Amino acid sequence: MIDLRYCIRWITSELKLLVAHIHEQGRVYPTEAAGIPVISANTNWGLGNLSTVVAAGTILTDYRLHAISLEAVDHDAVYELVIYQGAGDVEVARIRFAVVGGFFGNSYYVLTGPLVPGGARLRAAVASSDGLAHIATVTISVAYHLVV
Repeated sequence: MIDLRYCIRWITSELKLLVAHIHEQGRVYPTEAAGIPVISANTNWGLGNLSTVVAAGTILTDYRLHAISLEAVDHDAVYELVIYQGAGDVEVARIRFAVVGGFFGNSYYVLTGPLVPGGARLRAAVASSDGLAHIATVTISVAYHLVV
């Protein structure tokens, strides 16, 4: 026998996930502070060390990443930025972008991906097409919506 109350709760929770980016308040992290530097490796297309974007226990409610904001990039190259969540560093998003002739200000990349559990840390790594010649620093922040 199907439990109708369970089905209604499940459908309601799924609908909240679908419309959170439309109806819930948009948030950014870090807020009212400088962005997080993510540094490439000293090899072409090698991911650099992981940088903590959101520390564990900081955002306590489940959330969906909405976008990555590039605040600064210090070298021309093609880049690949990877976002990971949780203690196991599970990949949740990946974007590519190019900087040619210098960085001209914020770039905003809309993301799709799975729900990030409340309390999970968020980390990032970046690879560069020109890593052997220039170790690059990409400064980022994230936009997200709580799933309540």
